[in-house]
Amino acid sequence: MLLLAILFLVTALLYSSVGFGGGSTYLAILLIWGVPYFIFPVIALLCNIIVVSGNCFNYIRAGNLNLKLLIPYLIGSIPFNWKKGHYIELDEHNEVKKQYWLGEKKKGGTSFDSDTIYTLLEGGTKSILEIHYSWKKWKEHMEIEILDKNDDSYKLLIYALFLMRQKQQAEASATTFVGG
Repeated sequence: MLLLAILFLVTALLYSSVGFGGGSTYLAILLIWGVPYFIFPVIALLCNIIVVSGNCFNYIRAGNLNLKLLIPYLIGSIPFNWKKGHYIELDEHNEVKKQYWLGEKKKGGTSFDSDTIYTLLEGGTKSILEIHYSWKKWKEHMEIEILDKNDDSYKLLIYALFLMRQKQQAEASATTFVGG
């Protein structure tokens, strides 16, 4: 564990010396060390924020902050799908459009817990199916529960699995957006 802390310190020092955070290196170290993947984003993001905050403090202290130049980039970096989240819209016979959202609820309540229930919602309210997702003995484990038994359930299951993976990839890659 001491060697892991030393590797993180060296990474932070090297990356901060050139103005980056080192997020991808933290992820690589955690992977090599055999840490469960579902806590990667928390650890790497926390380390990244600490290193990049120090860089920002030094940048501002040196008088290099130009708000007129920064504001357009800050506005452009706001994700425009934050309200709707991960959803898919389907046309039925080019007439009726149905929207399906993927809700997410952690079973354990902590960000370190891998047990998650993904719920596919029609129109944001009607539950169609649930995917109970967890990691057991270093392997993914999924159980599907179809709540609304109609003809489209299996087609919607494929869409739900796609949205689930898209959401997981977005969460996992969130650590690489801060500082490098």
